[in-house]
Amino acid sequence: MKLFGIIYMTPRRIQLSIIDLKKLTKVENVFSNTFSNKNYQYDQSVEEIAGAINGYLQLAKDYGVKNVKLWGNQQQLDTIRARYLGEQLYIRTGLHIKWLSTSQLTYYKATAVKVHLDNFEKLSLTSTYLLSLGIERASLSQFDEQKFISTWNIDLGSSHIGEISAAMKLSASDSVEVIEDYIGSKLEHLHHVFSKKKESSNLVLQDAYVLAQKFIPAGKTSYTMNVEDFKKLYATVIKSSDQYLMNFFDLDENEIGRIIPYFILIEKIIKLIAAKKVIITNIAVSDGLAIERATRTGS
Repeated sequence: MKLFGIIYMTPRRIQLSIIDLKKLTKVENVFSNTFSNKNYQYDQSVEEIAGAINGYLQLAKDYGVKNVKLWGNQQQLDTIRARYLGEQLYIRTGLHIKWLSTSQLTYYKATAVKVHLDNFEKLSLTSTYLLSLGIERASLSQFDEQKFISTWNIDLGSSHIGEISAAMKLSASDSVEVIEDYIGSKLEHLHHVFSKKKESSNLVLQDAYVLAQKFIPAGKTSYTMNVEDFKKLYATVIKSSDQYLMNFFDLDENEIGRIIPYFILIEKIIKLIAAKKVIITNIAVSDGLAIERATRTGS
């Protein structure tokens, strides 16, 4: 085996993937606990981040991994703040970080899906869209006839959704309607793109952690549901209490506020692209980074 360690950091948590580059399989894949700072700001979690990274470096050493690299999601940071945070982490861990922009994140996720998602070649013979739910913004990428067509950014990420949820307090009787209107306004720039769309398509969901945790079987990378089943699930989620959703999705109270806005966004995208199937994946940025590394080293 030729092992390579990938540490990928977001403001929410950190992931370590130990990859066999020859087979492009994960030997180990672990996540840190969600950071105690629920505003998900890097600079408020530096010591926690450094502690997690050093723990992962020891785990990688235990596996005999000699090469470990660190990447980070830069969507929330400008260049100056990113450089400063990188310096702080280097002092504490000895690792230099490579920051990834929105376009780079989209590229690595799409690369990983093309390689790892079962039947992607067959799926992408017809119109197939990848919806990636990022920290600061989401992205929607289109493939057709097995070719990449285009990507559109949506100014709506998990940090925005958290703020919306807190502000609207979803228990209010009219809050769902207000959030629907707000999310709809973020999709206005896409309506002219899809206004004449009639043929059905497939929707691949990335970074939908709650759905992936609930539906993807152990050892698998995806779960497919038809759009009718998603609509039934959506109807249940919209009308259910926080306590029911916490139990159903196995979430704590800090995460529950994001569920309804995410479902509203996905439901609107399904309508926009006339999706007939929804494929939930746990294929991630780290998978794309591993593919690039294997290509560079000739593994």
